Amino acid sequence: MRHLYLIRHAQASYGAQNYDQLSPLGVKQSRALAEFMASLPLQVEQLHFGTLARQIDTASALIESGICRSSKREQEGIIQSDWLNELDSHSLVVAYLDAILSRRPELACEKLQQAGNDWVIPRENFQAMFKELVHHWHLDDGCTFESFQQFQNRVFSGIEGLLGASVSGEKIALVTSGGVIASICQKILKLDLDGMLSLALTLNNASITEIQIDEHGWQLVCFNNTLPLLVGGGEQLITQI
Repeated sequence: MRHLYLIRHAQASYGAQNYDQLSPLGVKQSRALAEFMASLPLQVEQLHFGTLARQIDTASALIESGICRSSKREQEGIIQSDWLNELDSHSLVVAYLDAILSRRPELACEKLQQAGNDWVIPRENFQAMFKELVHHWHLDDGCTFESFQQFQNRVFSGIEGLLGASVSGEKIALVTSGGVIASICQKILKLDLDGMLSLALTLNNASITEIQIDEHGWQLVCFNNTLPLLVGGGEQLITQI
């Protein structure tokens, strides 16, 4: 049996010139998560995280808390893996925004703007726009950047490689992003694209999703657990964007 703890990164700096850094609230979330996990009789044998700054900084808080049997990144067990990186939302907006707004002009507003290398979608339109973007991406057979299928293949190949190199009984933490977690859960639950998107848009920052893998297969033990944040700071630490 193996246990995977899929951890969504803490809140990034949505709307800032550089989205890919933890917000002040995100720093508090990462610390609350780390402190809660360190208080449990739990140590993981492996801790993997992506190459995005928001993933690295969330993982750093966990490493510093001592939840991993290895305490330094260069030691075996603490591994940076780019297969854990999020889908490229900027490329999706550049590729599909005009087509979406021509069909759904109600999603256009003055607050839709570019900040640095990212696009800021107004919070009131975020879910509808995100769904439209991913649906267009999913149907784009001529995608000139990482396609939807390539993204999911990257995630599935990465996790299969990780499991192939692990041993029974290991506990493994993965610090990643919502699209990656939702894709893994989609495969376990055999959901369609809309089901996967619903999961992705439900995930809170710094939440934990636990998966158990044994001779019977993959089981989703818990999804989007925010108890560490509630214990560490209350409802003000609960965010999705």
